[in-house]
Amino acid sequence: MLKLFLLIFLVTQVITTNINKDEIRNRIFSGIHHYAKTGEKSLDFSDFLNSYSFKHAFRQRPKHFVNYESLCDLCVPIVDAAIEERRNGLDAEDLVTMIVDLCVSMNIESKEVCEGAIKANADPVIFIVDNKPDLSGSRVCGTVLQGSGCKSDSIPEWDIKIPEGTTIDVEKGLQSDSKPLKVLQITDIHYDPNYLPGSPANCQEPLCCQSDKGLAENEDDAAGYWGDYRDCDSPRHVVIDAYEHINRVHDDIDYIYFTGDIIRHKVWNTSVESNLKEIQTMFDDFEAHFPNIPIFSIFGNHEPHPVNVYAPSVITDSLVSTQWLYNQAANLWGKYLPEEAQETIKKGGYYTTLIKPGLRIIGINSNIYYIQNWWLLYDNTQQIEQLQWLSDTLYEAEKNNEFVHILSHLPSGGGSAILSYSKAYRRILERFSNTITAIFQGHTHHDQWVIFHHIEDNSPIGIVWDGGSLTTASNLNYNYKIYDVDQENFEVLDFESWTFNLTEANLTPNISPNWFKQYSFKEAFGLDNASPKSVKNLMYKMAQNHDLLQIEYRHRYREADSRGACDENCMKNNLCDMTKNEYGDDYACQELLSTWVN
Repeated sequence: MLKLFLLIFLVTQVITTNINKDEIRNRIFSGIHHYAKTGEKSLDFSDFLNSYSFKHAFRQRPKHFVNYESLCDLCVPIVDAAIEERRNGLDAEDLVTMIVDLCVSMNIESKEVCEGAIKANADPVIFIVDNKPDLSGSRVCGTVLQGSGCKSDSIPEWDIKIPEGTTIDVEKGLQSDSKPLKVLQITDIHYDPNYLPGSPANCQEPLCCQSDKGLAENEDDAAGYWGDYRDCDSPRHVVIDAYEHINRVHDDIDYIYFTGDIIRHKVWNTSVESNLKEIQTMFDDFEAHFPNIPIFSIFGNHEPHPVNVYAPSVITDSLVSTQWLYNQAANLWGKYLPEEAQETIKKGGYYTTLIKPGLRIIGINSNIYYIQNWWLLYDNTQQIEQLQWLSDTLYEAEKNNEFVHILSHLPSGGGSAILSYSKAYRRILERFSNTITAIFQGHTHHDQWVIFHHIEDNSPIGIVWDGGSLTTASNLNYNYKIYDVDQENFEVLDFESWTFNLTEANLTPNISPNWFKQYSFKEAFGLDNASPKSVKNLMYKMAQNHDLLQIEYRHRYREADSRGACDENCMKNNLCDMTKNEYGDDYACQELLSTWVN
């Protein structure tokens, strides 16, 4: 399967040169067949590979491909051939060796990165190929290349039983006389135990600022003490400084929502043991600094090993099981949760609990719907069961007159979530829009929001609040957010985003950074409230007053010095990002852009 991706990158590069597809197909299959059989590249295949540039191909996203239709048409037979080759007896070790050699020879990454990433993913991929008799190229390509517009008839919509009910048009945006709750959201820490100030920050690998690279040869290339705008993650002393600052400035926090991603971006060099250790370290720091504040957490896509890969709980093979992570989470999160919540965490990383009368938390493991989770290709029972549980849990909350906050990590509406999930999740959110008063997510590293719309009339029904990130990866200042939440309807009334300027902080490594409130949401945009209707009206104003979009852009990246200007295309893309409910559905985006004023 990993060979598949190398071939896809190869084919994609070739497609853009307008060479005859049949000729390309024949040369690829001939070259790979000879390599698999003999362990050597033929001279013709070597010349063919040397004709194209593949540098950092694994870092490219499918949306960068030029000819989507040709890519999808060629992906299916390539995957079918790869699956057949394995089933005809190609040894797993020989397969991995061949793929690593191809990765290095095509300059996709260094040998260390190629070898680490490919070996980490080999076991689950080969397990799925060996144990999924009906796995087809159509299913694989329609899943992992969904972002390129690839479709597959073998990926059905999921049948989630959503109970009927009368959705009353409840007015949102009202504020009670009660003192608001204070909720701290922290997300995407990406703690890097190997971060070394002074190490090379432009190492040309997917993650830099690493201790094993020694010190940079010149000052401009050196990683700063408090972090770096380049492809680097968070040293522990930054995380601790953030917590100490929060304790000094915010002494009235009621709850903490952590929306995932503890593990660093060095995805070619993780392990079960190292991930367990680093997750434990970060939760120890949480509890040391916030001992009396309930912390409600969910997984990010970086927590498992290998990255993104969440095996269903029914998979017990120790080589590919994710049960180690579910068990650790049940132990770490369990302090704040009832026993029945720990049972669902061990089953799949999701839970619910009533945190105070009238307010229920639902934490979901949205990462199992990530198109880069190989187990989407195996069996969707786990994915469907969690969504059905979500619907059932919301129905019980509705009957008990409870309001709900959902904690998630992966955005549901972009191309990174499988479409079957996006469609079902959207239906659930629409049905229970009066029960769900806020959704909190991470993953993007951007301080932004998404409006959920009614499927039929496009009216705004809910908001997803993205927490930004406590990492600078990449071209970002660190941040955290404090929300004011109404004590009666539990809607978000307002929020503040706090940050510091990294360039300024690195000038004085011996002094703690100058954390400051970058903005409050209502004040920055002149809003009376933070209801879906009010925020949707703001987005119409943005389409006509582009100064508002420039303000949003600065907030999105926390005014990082490394960010360039945002031109018209950038502003339009950012505006449309706020409407993504379902991959491929751009109706709400086009509605906004129809009011665009040049």
